[in-house]
Amino acid sequence: MRLCHGKGVPLKRSQCKYFCIYQDIKGKILDGTYKNGDKLPIEFDLIKQYGTSRDTVRRAMKILEEEELIIRLSAKGTFVKFNRAEHTITRLRSFSEIMSDEHTPTISKCLEVCLIEEAMPEVQLALELSPLHRIYRITRTRYAGELPLSLETAYVPYYLCPNLNKYVTPNSSLFRLYEAIYQHRLGESSISIRAELPTKDVADILNISSATPILKTISIGHLADGTPLYYAISQYEGSKYIYRTTMKRYY
Repeated sequence: MRLCHGKGVPLKRSQCKYFCIYQDIKGKILDGTYKNGDKLPIEFDLIKQYGTSRDTVRRAMKILEEEELIIRLSAKGTFVKFNRAEHTITRLRSFSEIMSDEHTPTISKCLEVCLIEEAMPEVQLALELSPLHRIYRITRTRYAGELPLSLETAYVPYYLCPNLNKYVTPNSSLFRLYEAIYQHRLGESSISIRAELPTKDVADILNISSATPILKTISIGHLADGTPLYYAISQYEGSKYIYRTTMKRYY
């Protein structure tokens, strides 16, 4: 009999081994050694690292998975599960700024940056465009490590941001491009949030089941003078995000 990590609980050697592995990996997740979305060592490497058997490693990993600290992705490996992000929606911030404030490193993948002749009617209406206006459609996937966080599609009028395609990169902030390249001063943005089931394409991109609810937000941003600048659709796995705001009663 011996004690594990000073918890004062006597454990048999076999019990202590998997529990110590569990505690060690959990500690590294909580102290930031393993960050959101980081890929954990493969099973073979963990067996060598801890000098133990496959069954012992699997018992430790099962507890971590049950506590929703890790997630296994088929054919990809095991990752630190993205902690639920809480966004306060009382001021206008870009996705990059929000993740930076939360010290969560993210990467993006551009799926599409194209100039289209005609957008969906609801986009044209929100941006006060006629069918003659050309508009950019920018679609990107956001990741923490290798874990997909969101699918975002932004619509931006060409006349407000000509040649925008030259400046968009996977990790560029559209807000910064509006302000730095086009010298736009951003004003108010409205946002609507609703829960729905994803389409098959969205579920595949977010690596979730089609039965898993998502949060879908639609943001319409304006310049300081009130001119509509962008229409953005963002889709997130529902369990990963909390949106919070403060309301005041007026008399």
